[in-house]
Amino acid sequence: MKTIVICHGMSSGGWAWKEVKRLLEKEGHTVYTPTMTGCGERFHLANKEVDLNTAINDIVNVINYENLHNIVLIGHSYGGAVASGVVDRIPELIDEVIYLDAMLLNDGEAVVNLFPDEIVNFLQGLIDTKGDGWKVPVVEEERYDHRLTDHPHKCFKTPLNLKNKELNNIKTSYINCTEKEKNPFYYGIFRSVERAKERGMTIHNLKAGHIPNIENPTLIAQFLLNILS
Repeated sequence: MKTIVICHGMSSGGWAWKEVKRLLEKEGHTVYTPTMTGCGERFHLANKEVDLNTAINDIVNVINYENLHNIVLIGHSYGGAVASGVVDRIPELIDEVIYLDAMLLNDGEAVVNLFPDEIVNFLQGLIDTKGDGWKVPVVEEERYDHRLTDHPHKCFKTPLNLKNKELNNIKTSYINCTEKEKNPFYYGIFRSVERAKERGMTIHNLKAGHIPNIENPTLIAQFLLNILS
């Protein structure tokens, strides 16, 4: 049986993985779905200084304080950048990393570097007009749940600084959700899929949209069970 830690995506939270957690634990696995600072039930902690390192610390601290080890770390969407930072910090506690339609950053890159200038500029306009100058507001057309929260913009502007170059003993794979729309907001995900191929990762193609944990939790839970078996 596995110990699984899930890093959720932008504007989301542990709540979005409740059903997947239930299904995985039904099969005997132990699953942690921590919510990052400023999101979900922790939205009241959002401030201008919350950044990518804050999110990485959130997950690392859960792992350390729960005394977890031999972990399967799953990063979804923006959570992929977080997962990369976590495994860099504590590789001795991670057995496997699964990127689920996730953002893959190179050392020194920020999430915004995955996107062309026109998308970055569009988002900056939203931040300035609807996000108090420091939050990426939820685009109402993209809102799939009332619990989605605005996300501190600094999380996407902070470079990922990787220090541990020896991670060859950690199994790494990428789940590509093949039914996601050609949405400009997913541009960084499409780039990351290509990066995963370039890095020689094992690629698993899942016939699902970008948010399978919400759209079809049974499907993604079974898919993960098959990978972990």
